[in-house]
Amino acid sequence: MDLSLSYSYKKFKGECGINNLQDNHYFTRRATGYPGPGIIPSAPRTVYFTVQIKL
Repeated sequence: MDLSLSYSYKKFKGECGINNLQDNHYFTRRATGYPGPGIIPSAPRTVYFTVQIKL
């Protein structure tokens, strides 16, 4: 589960979000190409925030 928010006001825009909101641990299958077959563990919970100013 992910959560993201965005807000704009005149020349400014702010965005923030949280990936893997519940901090679940899971695995997904990887393609058979480089570096070989196997599983990929989930990314841990990450938080991001950006600010944009239009000139």
